[in-house]
Amino acid sequence: DKKRNSKGANCNRTWGGGGSCSGLRRECTIVPPDHKGPIPGIMVGKHWKTRREVHEDGVHRSVVAGICGRSATGAVSICVSGRYSENNDKGDKLYYTGSGGRNLADGNRRTAAQTFDQTWERCNLALARTCIKFTCKRCSENMDSRTICLKCKTNWKQGMPVRVLRKHTKIKGKKKGQWTVHKYGPQIDNSLRYDGIYKVCNFWREAGESGHLVCRFSMKRDDPEPAPWTEEGRDRIARYNLDALAVVEDKTKGKNIPQKGKKRQLSLDSQIQSAKQAKLRLEQDVKESQKDKKEVLYLQGLINEDQVNKEQWKALLEKHSLALPHRKEFLESVLQSFSCSVCLDAPVRNPVVLSCGHGSNLCKECYARAITSQKSNQKICILCREKIDTSKTRNNNKLWEVLCYLFPHVKEK
Repeated sequence: DKKRNSKGANCNRTWGGGGSCSGLRRECTIVPPDHKGPIPGIMVGKHWKTRREVHEDGVHRSVVAGICGRSATGAVSICVSGRYSENNDKGDKLYYTGSGGRNLADGNRRTAAQTFDQTWERCNLALARTCIKFTCKRCSENMDSRTICLKCKTNWKQGMPVRVLRKHTKIKGKKKGQWTVHKYGPQIDNSLRYDGIYKVCNFWREAGESGHLVCRFSMKRDDPEPAPWTEEGRDRIARYNLDALAVVEDKTKGKNIPQKGKKRQLSLDSQIQSAKQAKLRLEQDVKESQKDKKEVLYLQGLINEDQVNKEQWKALLEKHSLALPHRKEFLESVLQSFSCSVCLDAPVRNPVVLSCGHGSNLCKECYARAITSQKSNQKICILCREKIDTSKTRNNNKLWEVLCYLFPHVKEK
């Protein structure tokens, strides 16, 4: 009865129909939830339709909150959705507003008016922890102050990486009732896009439009891949079809398409300009294809060196491609094939090769515990129960090198 009589129960707006936070179909196993930095297999410019799909790919695991992370370890990702009027998005530079300060008891929980000050706790503290200013004793004495020392200002790239996700938003135009799509956000309706790695340069607290204090963050882009709103980034999205999941309606809908028999006449200058742009685009495509080809050949060479698991790699490469657009499916299959049979850690860490032939599903620590627990002098393999010669046990460095290249986060553990 209490829920039925609330203000939110009388709201007629659908707010997405609940598709963003509906039941999850799968979990991302490529990286742990607290992984900082890019997700292997996820390219800058990739689009999604709902927050649920973003969670399943591990880019932003919170289906509602804008900041994902823990206050003890730091934030790993944020979603720029335009809910706070204080946000100022300039593409490579972003002014982001923290969370909190709203009464979530009544009405719609996402658009409630701010009624109290935001504080440095939970998500706001997690995002502030990623900034190098947080570790500076001089600058962190007063977190509300915007002042920052010269050392922290120049070494902002030493902060923790934060993945940035942008949502399709519309801003008010100059005329009354006119709305335009934000030029730095995704252009497809109700879509989300991964825009790469950003670093927090500074954080402070100031009065917002409501009069209450809000936590503010100044962020800069620090990613080698081209930004999705640039011409190079748009060509990259079209080349790898990174917006395929977000496209529901025809892209040509609403565009002014010339009718048959009425070809649009271009001036000579326009033709020359379009020809130059096409030439530059072609040169960029050649460079990108050559770069991707070198990366695939290098990975193929690493895989060929692992002769112990030759048949397993052959079966994986027959099913999946090593190309960047299809790398995610390949990585998921690698995790299933090369996981420790004892601790179930995926991928297996520091794998060992036994005299019985097992060399891909047993990590070094589990092998050591299994051998020391056996009291008899004759040791046996815990996987096949065959007698093994411990003197012939060796590290499978070739497999470990491939796994470290595919999953860079395994080196940290």
